[in-house]
Amino acid sequence: MNNNFFKHKIGIETHIRLNTKNKLFCSCENNTTDAAIINENICAICTGTPGILPNLNLECVDMGIKLSSALNCDIPKILCFDRKHYDFPDMGKMRQTTTESTPLGKNGGLQLSEVIVTFEKLALEEDAAQTIKTACSFTINDNRAGSPLMEITTSPCFSTSNQVIEYLKVLKNLCGALKIVDTSNSSSVRSDINISVQYIINKEIIQGERVEIKNMNSLSGIKQALAFEFARHEQLLLENKIILRETLGWNATDGKTYFMRSKEEENDYLFIPEYDIAPINIEHRIISQDNPFNFFFKIKELEQLDEDRLNRLFDLLSILDFNIFIFETDISKIKFLIDIFSIEFLQNKINVKQANLIFELFKQKKTDLKQIKKNMHDLNESFDLFMFNIEIKFINLELIKEFIMKIKTEHKDETKDFLLKIIVQHFAKILPNQKINFTEVLQILN
Repeated sequence: MNNNFFKHKIGIETHIRLNTKNKLFCSCENNTTDAAIINENICAICTGTPGILPNLNLECVDMGIKLSSALNCDIPKILCFDRKHYDFPDMGKMRQTTTESTPLGKNGGLQLSEVIVTFEKLALEEDAAQTIKTACSFTINDNRAGSPLMEITTSPCFSTSNQVIEYLKVLKNLCGALKIVDTSNSSSVRSDINISVQYIINKEIIQGERVEIKNMNSLSGIKQALAFEFARHEQLLLENKIILRETLGWNATDGKTYFMRSKEEENDYLFIPEYDIAPINIEHRIISQDNPFNFFFKIKELEQLDEDRLNRLFDLLSILDFNIFIFETDISKIKFLIDIFSIEFLQNKINVKQANLIFELFKQKKTDLKQIKKNMHDLNESFDLFMFNIEIKFINLELIKEFIMKIKTEHKDETKDFLLKIIVQHFAKILPNQKINFTEVLQILN
């Protein structure tokens, strides 16, 4: 029996760009798209001009508190900023402003299918500038400088790339649901992956050095980079060679990592308090630790939602009112709402009150989901014809009455009557200039 084997450890440091109107310490537009003109959205604060005082954007603090609360973190009552010193050209003032000493979240946790993710810290910080290199030039684009970031650092709790991918998908979906990140922007979430390998030989542990793979924003790239680095580490350990503590980049074309610089230690950054920003009392801004955001993770932990419904829930949260689900505690109702809102036709036409009424019908056994779906299929056909008539400008009160009476006559059903009301109310919004008395139309349905 072979008692020799390798053990992998992975920790992740994810930077998410908060979707605020303004930057973290100034009123410049938080526009980081490639389409923006180079150095268009900048000021003296962005560029780190000496003598200019920062002005904290409290919207960033609120978003950070919301995420920390959703990830079950401890949140400080007093927020203090620090100076993190480093000598790179993408930070003009040669330091980054961050919340190292009092991060917005600590000691959080998230249950996934194979692992419990534990969080060391969630820190609010400013982004660096963008460096643009060509064969004959080197440009600093400060549009990104000062954009608000949340740095989410996990413990080394992962052991496989599949666990990492699941975590990053859930994190991105959650941030989209909380409406704190523009998930359509591929650069809004990027991760630094820290890995190490242990070689166990007859119960003796040989610990390999830790390396970091920087600025990964592709899930497939992360999977490939982890496979490459683990194979490299294992080979070095088998050959009894030294693994250097270093920071690496990933070349997707070659399928290899490459050396960037030696890995920094915490004391290399020379953290000191940021005396240009006074400590801030944020106790009144903190959401209660018994807040409804935690409900998602209670559902997942208790396995009360299957994977399909959980995925659809995250999808729906990105397009619907967050409060439809977040303040609900009845698991049967949560499941029903996910199913009913997954009917695409209803997503833009139904509100919380109407959804609750449909659920009451469902609970009284006067209808079921199959019946609702059939009703919506029948109504959809009529609706499509109705919308065609609108497009060719052939629309009047009599036509609407005829449309409704036809459906009421052909399909006597309490649920369908209710859904008809929703459609009529939708018509009232999309046809405001048709001079049609929709109050009279609704009387037909009563």
